[in-house]
Amino acid sequence: MTSHSSESRPSHAHRRPHEYEPRVIDNDMRGSYSRNRSASPGPPRDIAQRPRPRRSHSSSSTTPEPDIIRRPRPRRSHSSSSTTPEPEPPSGATPMKLSTMRGNADALKGVHARTLNPILHDGQAYEPSAPRSDYDDDQWFHIKLYRDLEKQVPSLASLLQGRHLDDIADELDRRCNTARGEDIKRVKDHAQFLRPADNPFIPMIGLNDKVTRGCKHPQIARLICPVSWLEDFDQDPEYKLADGKRVPHPHDWPLLLFDEATFDITNLCASFLRNEMLVRAWRMIFQGPSAVDGRTLNKATKRGNALHHGMKSVTVNALAYIATLVYFALSSQEVFSAGGGDNEFDYYEFYRGLVATLEEEFSAEDCSQVIEWWNRQVFLKYVNTLSKTTAASKTGRGLMMAQMRQRDAGNAA
Repeated sequence: MTSHSSESRPSHAHRRPHEYEPRVIDNDMRGSYSRNRSASPGPPRDIAQRPRPRRSHSSSSTTPEPDIIRRPRPRRSHSSSSTTPEPEPPSGATPMKLSTMRGNADALKGVHARTLNPILHDGQAYEPSAPRSDYDDDQWFHIKLYRDLEKQVPSLASLLQGRHLDDIADELDRRCNTARGEDIKRVKDHAQFLRPADNPFIPMIGLNDKVTRGCKHPQIARLICPVSWLEDFDQDPEYKLADGKRVPHPHDWPLLLFDEATFDITNLCASFLRNEMLVRAWRMIFQGPSAVDGRTLNKATKRGNALHHGMKSVTVNALAYIATLVYFALSSQEVFSAGGGDNEFDYYEFYRGLVATLEEEFSAEDCSQVIEWWNRQVFLKYVNTLSKTTAASKTGRGLMMAQMRQRDAGNAA
């Protein structure tokens, strides 16, 4: 073996200790290492390939940082110290429980958040003796919503007295936005289950996939197609709706709002708002996802919103709210908004149009028939199947009571 001279290789006794520390050779160091090796062979190869412990970037002479830098920062308070505290409600009034708005204030959940403030202001300024012509359509809509809220919170007027309406409106905005966000996510994520198992969406739609919905899905495209375009759509599935350039008018009701089995273009009222998908979505929101098929309600581990808030009947606003959520869940739009802009479906006007149709354009009998049909679907145990017009003698109990009265009358004679 060839030995190195003292000129080419220094003695181990004169080598500094740190030169024998294990080293790691990476791509960045390989060039410099080879250059240094030409000048000096360095340590043996097996030592050079051993891993080297990480060096500390901080020098021992560096002054240590003050302790205050390593302490966690205190959390910032979002409320300013200069904020004026809200005045207390009038004496004797029950504190306003805003959390109850989630299940009861159906009129507020479906409204865009920016309208909460005018609802309170227009409702407070309403004069019952003033004629309808003194208010425009928006003001009258706000007044009706305020009166619906009064029915659910009878002490609302006294609770609002002496308090800042803007602050209360902001709080209601936050509550309603939170509740609406949860409902939207639930319907959007479970959109596949809006169809029964024997008639599912084919192809299946993904959990958070909005790209394949809307006009790109053959079944969904027909559901969101306005009934006035339906004949042209059936003849040519690649109708103008598919290119996304023609946005339907919010008052041109889609097929989604009608029962597909009994749909008749010449008698729209008979199947209006009787689509099974809407019923399944209502159960999903107000009774829980486990009750979507109407048979597993008792298996739910958590009480639904309807039971929690004592709802025993469907309301017009709840129907319009559910229809709006289902339309969005089936569309390809990623984020829910009031809409109405360029190439945007106007969800706000869609909701308002449904409410106005049921409350103003439908007769009282037609509207009650829709509500009764819905109550039989989702509130069957609260529906009095023996109406006041039904003869009590047609029931077993009624027959028994009639026979007893007849017997007593014969004995008295």
